[in-house]
Amino acid sequence: MPRVVPSLVARTVKQMYPFVADQPDAEPNFNRTALPSFAAVVRLVDAIPSDLMRLSPEQYIELNAGVACLRGAADLLQGSQALPLKLNNFRKHPLTLIYESLVACEDEVAMDETPFLPFIEERAFAETLRLDLSTAHKALGNGEWKAATVLAGSIIEALLLWHLERHDDEHVTRAMNEAVAKGHQEPRRGGLARWHLPDYIAAAAQLKCIRPGTVQEAKRTQEYRNLIHPGAVIRTQQECGLGTAHIAVGTVDHVIRDLGDHTVHAWA
Repeated sequence: MPRVVPSLVARTVKQMYPFVADQPDAEPNFNRTALPSFAAVVRLVDAIPSDLMRLSPEQYIELNAGVACLRGAADLLQGSQALPLKLNNFRKHPLTLIYESLVACEDEVAMDETPFLPFIEERAFAETLRLDLSTAHKALGNGEWKAATVLAGSIIEALLLWHLERHDDEHVTRAMNEAVAKGHQEPRRGGLARWHLPDYIAAAAQLKCIRPGTVQEAKRTQEYRNLIHPGAVIRTQQECGLGTAHIAVGTVDHVIRDLGDHTVHAWA
């Protein structure tokens, strides 16, 4: 079954009744011929997952009042006469209330149990990563092993890049030189933005931004993320599965823990 999101239903309501967006204060009349369309709107609203209905108390009341009005329209529109649909003490038409409430919703939201990233000051970036992490957890729960593995690897890459960018260039360069001296391949020229996940892991390991155990987990996740390429699957004779997904998603949690820990410099 396709996932029904608020914006899709809002567009459908607008397509059926353009006045909800073009003339939000309009109060058109309807007769019984409108009942099938009302039923369609109600059914579509009911199909939206409850976790996407993040509304203020006032918006939630307006949405449910509008839907209840459409449900009861059959009792009001008995004959062919066109009548208004009005809710006491609501200044807008029920369809407009529904439309505006849906427009206020997001099509993607993080699960409540997804950890916040309080150590990242850029809140928009933190919320983007939190949403990605929530999506990775959902993919894991749905048995979408490749999606969970690959997305988790991308989150780790974004987190390590963000953290390394907050170090002095001199410190990062020294850390990478130390990693290269220990056998790490020379990274691409052009600065941090042109590096790849293995480079971020190597530099973070030298700077002790992440624990030694997390370093090993991140390296394994990097290998698993490469399984998105058919050639890597053939070479390694391995595919993304339950194990790779669990390790990758778990590694994200460990990276978050380590980067948020104020005692990172105590790890020798």
